[in-house]
Amino acid sequence: MNSIIATILTLAIALAFLRLMDFCAHRGWLESRLSRKLIHIGTGPLFVLCWLFYPDAPEARWLAALVPFAITAQFALVGLA
Repeated sequence: MNSIIATILTLAIALAFLRLMDFCAHRGWLESRLSRKLIHIGTGPLFVLCWLFYPDAPEARWLAALVPFAITAQFALVGLA
């Protein structure tokens, strides 16, 4: 699989997971505290599973690193606003 496609797919999966947890918390199905814990516990292993999408190309590691960086930047911007 192409590294760029793998990055887009990984980012989409991670964002879908985050939005699902937010949706469940807003509906009252999960407590907000539990939702945050599930996000922290679930995002790491999900990202590791997505490593299988990446080829053995030199640029793949840098593109893979963009996903946790983007999620961290998003949370930092939300926290600063």
